[in-house]
Amino acid sequence: FKEEVNGYLSAIDIFVNSSRAEPFALVNLEAMAMEKPVVATNVGGNPEAVLDGITGRIVPARNAASLAEAILNLARNNNLRSEFGKAARERILKHFTIDQYYQGIEKVLNQMLAMA
Repeated sequence: FKEEVNGYLSAIDIFVNSSRAEPFALVNLEAMAMEKPVVATNVGGNPEAVLDGITGRIVPARNAASLAEAILNLARNNNLRSEFGKAARERILKHFTIDQYYQGIEKVLNQMLAMA
């Protein structure tokens, strides 16, 4: 476990999350905020965060061949890595900021109060 991951994330070209089970990986969002394309497995909240073919690649869990193919494709294509990385950062700024989080909480609370 690491509190501060920015140093690690800034040193990589592609972030890979090969989890077999994952409720919602904040580390995907951290990598995306650093303009890194993400290759993640199709489990839990990964597909919610990483848009396949837009901000990275979603591959089947427990499928090493698909994972390797997605990684190699990005490793060989600088333009695609850059495109996915920029789209990833834009997605974070649009959907996953602290303001977005608070607005979501406020919306839920307002809905609950309206039902009371």
